[in-house]
Amino acid sequence: MKKPSYALLFFLTLVVFGSAIFIKPQKKISEREQRSLNQFPAVTLQALSDGSLQEKAEKALADQFVLRDGFVKLQRYVQTALGIRNLNQVWIGKNQLYQDSASVDQSSMKKLSEALNAFALKNKQLRFDFLLVPTASGVLENAVISSLYQEQRSNIRSFQKQLDAPYHTLDTLTIMDRYKEDYIYYRGDHHWTTLGAYSMFREWQKQRGLKDSVSYEPITVNNAFYGTLANASGIDISDTIEIYKPAANKVQTIVTYVREQKRTTSVYDQTKQYGSNPYEIFLGGNFERIDILTTAENERSLLLIKDSYANCFVPFLLPHYHKIIVIDPRYYYDSLQAIIQEEKISDVMFLMNVETMLHDTSLVSLMQEELYAK
Repeated sequence: MKKPSYALLFFLTLVVFGSAIFIKPQKKISEREQRSLNQFPAVTLQALSDGSLQEKAEKALADQFVLRDGFVKLQRYVQTALGIRNLNQVWIGKNQLYQDSASVDQSSMKKLSEALNAFALKNKQLRFDFLLVPTASGVLENAVISSLYQEQRSNIRSFQKQLDAPYHTLDTLTIMDRYKEDYIYYRGDHHWTTLGAYSMFREWQKQRGLKDSVSYEPITVNNAFYGTLANASGIDISDTIEIYKPAANKVQTIVTYVREQKRTTSVYDQTKQYGSNPYEIFLGGNFERIDILTTAENERSLLLIKDSYANCFVPFLLPHYHKIIVIDPRYYYDSLQAIIQEEKISDVMFLMNVETMLHDTSLVSLMQEELYAK
């Protein structure tokens, strides 16, 4: 019996796969990785002479390879089988992914707390609530992330102690610890779940002495959510996204996206429900400024300075404020003092996860600019 020619089989495989790359349409976006894929470049004399053609073609070949997603998935399984527990800055736990983190610079932490204290002193007529939320790394203790766990908890406690009396802080670590056996963090995304946000909201509500007058019904809007950590690591862990519908919806809203000049009547964007990032169903994602006008029977106005953790928290605030001005300091460059005066703000809330607040420099920049605003 004639033995097969392995060289011929290898050659035919290269021909088939190589041809398929150019026959099939180029894929522009990887929804799993949430990034744009490299495209094959146009052949020009300039590109040939400066060497950029080869470089761009190699990147495109890697991104457009036939069955690429399957090979990436296989690679991840092999890596985890070999004991590798950190893939693309994502720690791999048992059915749980954790966001990696760099150490916090203590001088930067002090600079931020001083700016926040000065901002509160300048606006001492307002009520200040401060919710510094731990990520899964600071609550779901695991041997893989032992040092991250300890450091994050230490940073949260240290930072809150640096805030002056005007800030009403919540013991967010104790609160999340209390519910850690529940589904309070997505397994494959860096956000908390709606249940996690609701658990924190109820504790904040108690601190404020507000009546628990609204009951909610969880409704699943996506049961195949592959989050940022799953996409970055290539590990197949999916999640379920829920929204909490009020049993009796007495509060109506008008939601205005200021720079985008867009107006709607809901804090949920159903068009994002099955998109590349379904978490954006909450507020439609992150924007510079969102104004929310409600029919709540009070005259309180809230200035909410936040990151994306607050997006699924906002719906629970609607019955308690006539107006909510939502500011994301990563995109906002105007005056907060003008908002405080023009919108007759009565309350200010800072709500961010610890990674954003202590690593992103946009908040301290905004606070320092506010100190010199008239």
